[in-house]
Amino acid sequence: MTTHFAKILRYWAAVPVILVAGCTMIPKYQPPPSNVSSSWPNVPGYSKVKTAPAPVPAAEIGWRDFFRDPKLQQVIALALTNNPSLRAAVENVAQTRALYHVQQAALVPTVSLNASGERQRIPNVYGGRGTNSNASPITFTEYQVNFGVASYEVDLFGQVRSLTRQALETYLATAEEQRAAHIALVAQVATAYLTEQEAAEQLAIARETLKSARQSFSLTQRSFQAGVVSQFDLNTASAQVASASASVATYAQQLAEASDNLSLLVGKPLPPELQPSPRLNLKLCISDIPAGLPSDLLEQRPDILQAEHQLKAANANIGAARAAFFPTITLTGSGGYASTTLQNLIAP
Repeated sequence: MTTHFAKILRYWAAVPVILVAGCTMIPKYQPPPSNVSSSWPNVPGYSKVKTAPAPVPAAEIGWRDFFRDPKLQQVIALALTNNPSLRAAVENVAQTRALYHVQQAALVPTVSLNASGERQRIPNVYGGRGTNSNASPITFTEYQVNFGVASYEVDLFGQVRSLTRQALETYLATAEEQRAAHIALVAQVATAYLTEQEAAEQLAIARETLKSARQSFSLTQRSFQAGVVSQFDLNTASAQVASASASVATYAQQLAEASDNLSLLVGKPLPPELQPSPRLNLKLCISDIPAGLPSDLLEQRPDILQAEHQLKAANANIGAARAAFFPTITLTGSGGYASTTLQNLIAP
């Protein structure tokens, strides 16, 4: 009866430890209130435009559905593969994911297992003063196996789990940062592509203007030699040629800068077949954004989600800091087996 009662007491004594080990000191996360109004403003004389719901949610529209130009799609795909900044963001995500797995491994004990063996052959020599026996040599075989727990912290107050949660939220924040870099790169490449296309079209127009100005100057010069126009008209025509030449140089510089910027974003010079065409047609290049988008679409922005995960990581760090005020319990242990062959070494 006494033994049975002692077992019950031991079981009940383990209940508080299990309950404590199952909780953490992380404060309850409360998202900050949003300052965005949940309804349309009531403006006198303003009637709300009723729009039909979009067939595809705006958050699910891919960049290939928005940029319809096949050449621009190839340029963006090339940039997503070769851009060094985006590749660094991807590697940063892999690094934080590895750090999260390392921190997660602290929740389980680290077990080590070592095994060794040795085989030795020695002469059969016994007695004092080097007395030598004609017996055959003796062969000894020794082996040992060790098994143990290097160091395991019993997470009574949730410090290890709080740090694991912090590492998880940091990893998720880095993933959102990489997604934001992905979206920003797509927008930057499309802007640079259209800017180069615009500069090429402006340069073509400036060259046509210069050609017309030179023809006009040639006619004015012949008229001046015939005495039809004055020196002022000739100087005016010459100034127009100089102004058109300056415009051609300006747009040529802008085209070169736009081309270098696009090559920098892509990560390599563009092949000739992917160079922007000199004629810009936005209707064939960019699709229209559906009207009537909800305001809660802002909550799906990667930078906002990144800031929210960083806030959750800081919240988990508070739980780890609180648990650091309490004592920690670390368990270590080892065990093993070794052969008893060496015991017979000095048996005779």
